Amino acid sequence: MSAAVVQRSTSARRASFPASNRPSVFHSRSVSISAGPYSLPCTRTIHCFVISPIYSGNMRKTRAQMRAIGGSSSPGSMPENNVGEAENLTASSGEAADPPLAQRMAHWSLCRIDNPESGIGFSRNPLSNSANRVNPVFGMKLLLIDGHYYVYRSFFAIPNLSNSRGEPTNAIFGFTKTLRLMVKHLQPQLGAVVWDEGVPQKRVELQPAYKETRKEMPTPMIPQFDFIQKLTPLLGFRNISLPNTEADDLMGCYAMAACKQRRTEVVLATNDKDLYQLVGPCVKVYTTAKADLASPKDAFALLGEDQVTAKWDVPPKLIGDVLALTGDSVDNIPGIGLGRKTAAALIREFGGLEPLLANVDKVKSARTREKLANARKQILQNRKMVDLDCHLELPVAIKDLQIEPDYPALIAALEKCEFKSLLQEVRDEATRAGAAAQGNLL
Repeated sequence: MSAAVVQRSTSARRASFPASNRPSVFHSRSVSISAGPYSLPCTRTIHCFVISPIYSGNMRKTRAQMRAIGGSSSPGSMPENNVGEAENLTASSGEAADPPLAQRMAHWSLCRIDNPESGIGFSRNPLSNSANRVNPVFGMKLLLIDGHYYVYRSFFAIPNLSNSRGEPTNAIFGFTKTLRLMVKHLQPQLGAVVWDEGVPQKRVELQPAYKETRKEMPTPMIPQFDFIQKLTPLLGFRNISLPNTEADDLMGCYAMAACKQRRTEVVLATNDKDLYQLVGPCVKVYTTAKADLASPKDAFALLGEDQVTAKWDVPPKLIGDVLALTGDSVDNIPGIGLGRKTAAALIREFGGLEPLLANVDKVKSARTREKLANARKQILQNRKMVDLDCHLELPVAIKDLQIEPDYPALIAALEKCEFKSLLQEVRDEATRAGAAAQGNLL
C-alpha cells in the first residue's frame, strides 16, 4: 500500500458482521503515521475510503454499521466513487493479520486525518494537502528532477558555505535540502535525478551555436557536483543520463512511458521551458517560484494544464510553437523579434504554428507579417530545436526507481560536510525508519 507505514496505538475492534459481507477493517481512535521517506510521524484518527468488492450493503446500512463500532457516519464524510462501493471507515492500515485490508485500501490519498497538526516539516499537514496526494486514478507518483538546474540554483542561492577544512559545501547543502523538501511535499514512491550528458548531434547540426553562450561551471562547484552525484543514490534516487543526451529529452521519455502505464502520475521538477509542453492529465510541473504560488502561504505549486495555459497564454501542446517564434536565449536559439505575449497571441489566434505560417498574409500587423515572412526558415528550424525527443530507450526501468534512502551511508557522507542541523534531521529519520521496519516484522 505504497510507502505509508501505520502502527495502531489503541486496541482494534471488529464489527460483529457475518464473515461473508463484513468489511475487513479495523477501528482505531489513534494511529501513528509515517507516510514515506523523510516524513515525520503524527498521531491522529484516520478516516479511509476502502474499496470493497465483497461488501454489497447500501450506504444507509454502512452508516448504521459504522455507528455500531463507533465510527464516523456523517453524510458529509461519505465518498462518491464509481469503481466500487466505498465505505467511510475509521481504520488502521498496515495490520499484518488482515491482508484483505491492505489489498483493498486504495491509497492514503483516499484518507483524511481529524485535527491535523501543523508544523511537522511542511507549510501544511503533508497528508491534508491535495498536491502531495496520489490521485485515486493513479497508483504511483514518479518524481523526475532536473539535476543540473537544481545544482546551479543551489550554488548561487547559498554563497559562502564551507566545512572546517575550507571545502565549499553550499551547492551540496542546497541540493540536499531541496530534494528532501520535494519528497516531503510530494510523497512520491518513485524518483530519479536526470542529468545532461552532452548535446544531441542533431541539434548541433541544426544550429552549430546551440548552447555556446553558456558559461563554464564555476571552479568551487566542480567538486561539489561530483559529490552530489554520489550523494543522490544515498538520498534514495537513481542518477539517470545518456551520452550526448540532454536531461529534458530523458525526462520526456520517462514521463511519456509512465503515462502509457496509466497508473503512474508524473511530477517534473524543472525550470526548463521545453518540458512545459508535456504537461497533461498525468504530468505536472513542480515549482517553488513565488509567481506560480496560489497563496503566499504555499511552499510550492504543482502546475497542471490550466495553470500552464494561464502562464503561457496557450495550452501546453502549443508552447513549442510559441518558442519557435520567440527563440530561447538560455539555449542560444535565436528569435525573430517577437515577444512571448505577441507570439502566444498569434499562435492562439491561428491555432498553431503551421496554420499561422500558411496564412501570414492574414496577420494584421504589417511589421509582424514582414518578420514572419523573412524568418520562415529560422522559425521551422527553431521548432525542431525545441521539440523533445521522447523516443529514447530508458536506461533504467521505471519499476526500478523506488525511493529508498541509505541512511547509514547518507549520514556518513553528510558528516564530511558538517551540516549539523541537517544531520540531526537525517539521524532522527533513520531512527524512525528503523523502528517502523522493526514494527512491520512483528
